[in-house]
Amino acid sequence: MRTTSGSESQNAMFGNLTTPILSLVEFWVRFVHALKSPQHQESKAKNASLISLPELKTPLDIEKHGRVMHTHTNFYIFRDQLCDALFNC
Repeated sequence: MRTTSGSESQNAMFGNLTTPILSLVEFWVRFVHALKSPQHQESKAKNASLISLPELKTPLDIEKHGRVMHTHTNFYIFRDQLCDALFNC
């Protein structure tokens, strides 16, 4: 990720936290919530990956390994790229 992209992402995430009329307590509650939201989404993705395995499109060992090592979202990205490389060359 480029520095500019990271900065813009952080500004977008924390931009809604500040207004001139917020008290310190209100700011802190919003700040903690903003930090927990991505962590919660990541935890849900990890939990889904722990309790189930996505289906395979090929019998290749590399796909089986990827299914076990990555979250579902990352595995689907990997699987799509693998299938594109195998079948669209």
